[in-house]
Amino acid sequence: MKFVTFNIRTSGGHDGLNRFECRAKLILDKINAEKPDVIGFQECKPDQFDFLREYLLDYTVVGSGRGADYESEHNPIAFNKHKYELLSLETQWLSPTPNVPGSRYAIQSDCP
Repeated sequence: MKFVTFNIRTSGGHDGLNRFECRAKLILDKINAEKPDVIGFQECKPDQFDFLREYLLDYTVVGSGRGADYESEHNPIAFNKHKYELLSLETQWLSPTPNVPGSRYAIQSDCP
């Protein structure tokens, strides 16, 4: 199995030439060149999550946002749908109450 991680960097407009619209095709090209079985993404905003689900045709992309409403930044996982089958899916938060959406430890950053 080939695993990769990919920080696609948030889609804020402050990135100039590095903004997501300029990087989207490069992201797909890199994934198509590497052909990983499983991809762990970082810093994925909802619009990028939708993009991945739309254009990674050979992959099932799963995950939810870190907030209480399951939105905001995601850390989705994609897997080759021709090789693997999703048997279950569960999201937990790093907190004393891992099953409470958006929960966090009091001494960590403001981000759940």
